[in-house]
Amino acid sequence: MTHKAFSRYFLVLLLISASAVRAQNLTRSPYSVIGLGEMQYTGNAQLGAMGQVAQGIRNHTFINHENPASYSSLNLTLFEAGMSYINGTVSNARSNSGIENYSFNYFALAIPLSVKKGIGMSFGLHPYTAMGYNVRLNAMYPGYEAVEVLKGSGGLTRVYGGFGTKLYKGLSLGLNTSYVFGQLIQQQQLLVNPAFNIFSLDVQRKTSLGTFLWQAGVQYEYTTANDKYTWVAGATYTLPQMANANQDYTYRTVRFDGTTTIDTIDNMTDRTGTINMPSLWQAGISLSRKDKWTLALDLSGQNWSDFRFYERNDSLRNSIGINAGFSWIPDYSDFKNFLNRTEYRAGIRYNTGNVSIDQTTIATLGFSAGVGIPMGKSKSRLNVTGEYFVRGTTQNNLLREEYFRITLGVNMADKWFNRYKYD
Repeated sequence: MTHKAFSRYFLVLLLISASAVRAQNLTRSPYSVIGLGEMQYTGNAQLGAMGQVAQGIRNHTFINHENPASYSSLNLTLFEAGMSYINGTVSNARSNSGIENYSFNYFALAIPLSVKKGIGMSFGLHPYTAMGYNVRLNAMYPGYEAVEVLKGSGGLTRVYGGFGTKLYKGLSLGLNTSYVFGQLIQQQQLLVNPAFNIFSLDVQRKTSLGTFLWQAGVQYEYTTANDKYTWVAGATYTLPQMANANQDYTYRTVRFDGTTTIDTIDNMTDRTGTINMPSLWQAGISLSRKDKWTLALDLSGQNWSDFRFYERNDSLRNSIGINAGFSWIPDYSDFKNFLNRTEYRAGIRYNTGNVSIDQTTIATLGFSAGVGIPMGKSKSRLNVTGEYFVRGTTQNNLLREEYFRITLGVNMADKWFNRYKYD
């Protein structure tokens, strides 16, 4: 593909992606009522198939924007975009309901600024958090009965730009600067049966925020003396950030239908406040044989106990995650056999989550597998990833979520900005 055609596809997908990420409803999880909503996976389909490992991954054929130090390995201009389909159930001890959703995942562009010096950059856009719950609960109070309704929608989007460079031999450093922005819409209702002659209540909050996040990354690459195996150790740290926010707040009495206003008790616009974004550390290691296979392991932790939303912390706890993944290509140079050039991937992940209800941890366990299908004789690939994951439990009257997600990603590789020489 020529760089002109490549750039045309990129601009079209950029416009589609930017509008899609703002318009879609990314989650319908009841647990997204907590904090900023459900945190979204920010990697690509390739790494998603490998259990979402990233910190020790250096690969010049796709973008690893989870660790900006990896940009120093770039020798091709890369464009990536992805979308997913999810199907699952949310259940308690008595019943369950189905969930189905389509969503845009990401787009990203990476450019090698100097292959010789090991300098590269990347930028892109993807969802960061998502809120999408609708919960109805029957409630008993002294003297009356009511229905509690909790609704939430919206989410945050992350636009990032990053830079990576080699410092000395196998040591690389990188920096991602991100702007996170969006709106979270939350509604809480207490609907009282008219027979009790008590007004129903409705509280709505619309919170808008925008802030910068800073992520530093490091990788160290070591190749054995026989040039057969390569070890890579990597780590990133995302600084905590206090974000300025504005909130529209309405407190009113309503009829039992929940929509007809009787009286507005309180109404406030542009209420300023702060949201404390937690720090995140990630570290990992990988072992690979050139153009053959890769094994990787990651650990991560996020300090959600430091989170504050207008001085409220939602009783969040620090989370710990572990990820492991594997990829294998039978014969990268066999252009006559399509299956030999296909990359096969698999992984597993576990995260304790940031929510604990009645001393019960709402953890997530996921299993993934996928393929990277070569597109002609180029290094571009069509990536298909399937993942099965569960979150929560039906014990203690809680909810268990069970999902199957399919992610389709395209990875286009080409050489731009070359100066050709003619005899």
